[in-house]
Amino acid sequence: MARKAVRKSASSKGPVSVAERFKESDGLADPRLSKVAETQASPTPKAEENPELSSINPFGDDPYTQPFPFNHIYATQDFLNEHLDYRKGVQILLVGFLLQSTYNFSYDLVWEYLERIAMNFSGVAIGLVFTHNLKMKKYLGGTGDKPTLPEFNLLFAVLIPVLFSLKFEFNLIENLTYNYFTVENLPIVVRGFSGLVYYFLYSESDDYAEYTKKLVTFTILNIALEYINQGSEEHVISKEVQKQDVDYDLVEVDDNKVISGLNRSLSRTEVQMILVILINLIFNLDTDDINLIIFQKLVVSLIVGLFLAYPVYLFNKTASIPVFAGVFYYLTNYQLEPILKSNSVLWVWEVVQQAPNFQFFSVWAVILLVNIFFVFNVNIEFNLRRKLWHFVILGTILPGLVVNRDFTVLALLGSLIIMVVLEVVRTNKITIIGEVLYNKLYQFQDFKDLKGPFNLSYIYLLAGITTPVILSGFHEQSSIKQYVGLIALGVGDSFASIVGKAVGTHKIFDSNKTVEGSAAFFVSIFATIYAVNYYLELPALDLEVVFVVTFLSSVFEGVTDLNDNLFVPIITYLVWNLLEK
Repeated sequence: MARKAVRKSASSKGPVSVAERFKESDGLADPRLSKVAETQASPTPKAEENPELSSINPFGDDPYTQPFPFNHIYATQDFLNEHLDYRKGVQILLVGFLLQSTYNFSYDLVWEYLERIAMNFSGVAIGLVFTHNLKMKKYLGGTGDKPTLPEFNLLFAVLIPVLFSLKFEFNLIENLTYNYFTVENLPIVVRGFSGLVYYFLYSESDDYAEYTKKLVTFTILNIALEYINQGSEEHVISKEVQKQDVDYDLVEVDDNKVISGLNRSLSRTEVQMILVILINLIFNLDTDDINLIIFQKLVVSLIVGLFLAYPVYLFNKTASIPVFAGVFYYLTNYQLEPILKSNSVLWVWEVVQQAPNFQFFSVWAVILLVNIFFVFNVNIEFNLRRKLWHFVILGTILPGLVVNRDFTVLALLGSLIIMVVLEVVRTNKITIIGEVLYNKLYQFQDFKDLKGPFNLSYIYLLAGITTPVILSGFHEQSSIKQYVGLIALGVGDSFASIVGKAVGTHKIFDSNKTVEGSAAFFVSIFATIYAVNYYLELPALDLEVVFVVTFLSSVFEGVTDLNDNLFVPIITYLVWNLLEK
């Protein structure tokens, strides 16, 4: 809830990359650092200083001194050499495959909306290029800071909602308007106005007031998320976590502590995806599924409760708890009582008391308590303790979904709300509960969790498992596809991590992931999909489709730096639906 101030480095030497220091301390040379050092020590000779070079290229090495069109060609080449690596190249190929699959299986719909999609994508691209070049000119003129490129992963934030909208014919134009918010160098009012103009031009709906309400909500939530997203605490972390920091996102504070160099938990890509999901959940949900309706109302109560409790929190942390609790309870009851015909708390209690719900709930509680004992056992290897949660969730949630789907889905959605509330309490150290959670849970944070104030891995884990289940509920509950999140994270991600740590020696393009780990991911989820499908006697599977889906999922897991727990299930589910006619 609180925005944390970033602490300055206590080191007199200034910030030092944790990964760099770790490699130096172990006597390991980082080829990327060596290359940078060589480049700095041996600058590129200019044409006028080297007669031999001048005879080959009389214009020198500066691309901007070349005649047209070579100036643009060489500048583009230098730009790609500097910013495009193998991992991004593989992801671009994956994006191309997604686009081709969408075109093949949604041919008529793609052609129907092609002009509107092209206008949106080109507008976003022009905005990104224009604002970047404008900031670069200010930098070169000495009137501004050096600009950074937009996140590469924004490509997925723009593409994923569009592909889902095309595949399931769901609010395409509206979701396209939110793409303008990815142009973060534009003032947020300009981004919102661009979306509004696009909607007026291309939407077939004339309910502009309703869309304006959604757009204003999107804008407010965007500002709020970016505000609370900032800050990073100093932490003592293990060498194992230091090894994961291949992109040098963590910097040293002193010999024992590190602080995030990014100082934000949510990447711009994650902010965009979360906002699109929230707006569609709050305003566009059209279902009679009582679990989703309850979740929708809980999300609204959660957001409003946090907004109203925040001013109180600024003056008194403890006093913000009853304010939030009161607002949350009142709004939840106000929204759900006409639907449930009962007090919402009493309704939940009655549902839990019913058989076999109570038996499931009791078993889950016992397993959770036993698992906590093992997770906090320091004698067990760190990575194994983290992945133990994945195996436990697989063993508890899969039987629940098979035998008692409705109650299990309700439990998953309710757990998401509870975990968000607990994370707010933990991050802000509210009361002794927050202090205990903060001190106990930070030891399980990996380098992604250390980038900002929030520990999101476990929230993303639940969200990644639940998303395919919810999406399948709209179309086909009897399909194996509803379990892909559970299988990908409970089996694939766990085996990839364990095998990669144990025997992985071949790094994937200088990342912390290995070929052996990705192979384990592929084999484990491929085998598990067929085993679960056979055991549950679900419809026969297309071998070619399953192979391509699991292969692309393992490739994406191996090359992306997005949070695996959220994006791997989404991509896996999307690819599977695009490949099936």
